[in-house]
Amino acid sequence: MENYEIWHTLSSNDEVEYMIMTARNNFGELT
Repeated sequence: MENYEIWHTLSSNDEVEYMIMTARNNFGELT
């Protein structure tokens, strides 16, 4: 649900870059 909202409301490149950065950091901790 959360992911859908995030991707559904993306508007600016800054937001996209921020999302990618946070996702990378989160996944990086898992692996």
